Amino acid sequence: MRQQRRVHRGLPRHAVAGGVVLPLEPFGSVHEWQHVLARCAARHVVADTATWEKLATVPAAASLRTAIVLGETAVPQARANVDVLPRPRARHHVDVVPWSRWLSEPPTEHEPAPCDTNTALLVASSGSLGTPKQIVLSHRNLLSNLDQIDAVHHLTKRDVVLGLTPFRHIYGMQMAMNPSLRAGAKLVTVDSPFTVDDLLEVIETRRITVAYLVPSVLTELALRGGHRRPRRGQPATRVLRCRTTA
Repeated sequence: MRQQRRVHRGLPRHAVAGGVVLPLEPFGSVHEWQHVLARCAARHVVADTATWEKLATVPAAASLRTAIVLGETAVPQARANVDVLPRPRARHHVDVVPWSRWLSEPPTEHEPAPCDTNTALLVASSGSLGTPKQIVLSHRNLLSNLDQIDAVHHLTKRDVVLGLTPFRHIYGMQMAMNPSLRAGAKLVTVDSPFTVDDLLEVIETRRITVAYLVPSVLTELALRGGHRRPRRGQPATRVLRCRTTA
């Protein structure tokens, strides 16, 4: 769940600006990244320092023009050109921008709201029917899905939502992150690895009202829950959702 907290700030900002968001698996191999980037020709990337240094060696990274880097970079100044060698005899410059600097910079110009039929997200499939591929989702797809979720979960600004799964995955993004941002609810994340006791402590101390879990975690909570009594009154949780496995 590395950099989980920053995803909820970077991803919506790109989407609102009319860009297409392509979540990459941070623990993926160079070969996997090469396959995805070669097909999608990404222009900008948000990554931590270690991931960016690894990504810069991928041949298909030649399409990149900007790298927004989380944490300390090897570049001393706030913004600088970095040489990337994507192929023998080929060189291009990538504008490296620290995360803090990127957040503080105002938009260079006003952009009109993107059309609802424009592509907003390229999300990876599970690969259950073969090689994983990017599924095209439009702004209308995402907003319609949020309307469906809201009709069932009814999140409000008084809710405290536990987002346990990665926000780069569609379950974490559309079930936890985006509905919380839309409703103005508080979103709580848990750094991994974590134990069941860690999770129970977060649920109790943060007064979680809505939790989005996976089957393995739900099973562990069910087994452990009967052996622990709340220390701060009655539990606050009103909605508990679990993604089923295919």
